[in-house]
Amino acid sequence: DYRKVVKQLEKLVKKGGVVASCLNTPFEKSGFIVDLYRNQLQDFEYINTLYSPEGFEEEDKENGVKICVFQRR
Repeated sequence: DYRKVVKQLEKLVKKGGVVASCLNTPFEKSGFIVDLYRNQLQDFEYINTLYSPEGFEEEDKENGVKICVFQRR
């Protein structure tokens, strides 16, 4: 349950700490995670999204594994 986990991050991650949130479903896009952080956490900055590596890439990269990286300010 991403919403429950995200609510706990301010207690678990020190300032400057990095969080990698993984999502492996074709039914949700990376924007799901990015929006969740933006709506629930004020002091986490979106860094980037990583996708499947070369040789394992999906036809549509948003249908495979998505790793959204954030850093606490």
